[in-house]
Amino acid sequence: SSAPSSSSSADDSSLPVLIVSDLDGTMVGDDAATAEFTAAWHGPGASGAMMLPAGSKLVYSTGRSLESFVKLINEKRMVMATPEMLICAVGTKVYRQK
Repeated sequence: SSAPSSSSSADDSSLPVLIVSDLDGTMVGDDAATAEFTAAWHGPGASGAMMLPAGSKLVYSTGRSLESFVKLINEKRMVMATPEMLICAVGTKVYRQK
């Protein structure tokens, strides 16, 4: 089998994007930066917002429990994008948004 190619072509712009991010100290910790990412993720419209291809997905991967994540997303709902999937409890639990 061949390894995935890291080269880009003009056609790559239509491929879905998968972003998997840690939470604490990465996606959470600077509300202004989190809000800027969220605006870009949900773009277009914001100046400089990225335009994501259809089918792009956001996943958070964290050591937090589901309960801790739910509390966090409720507290940060004005600045934080809701993910399509959540990997929590240090990778032992995977949840998909309904």
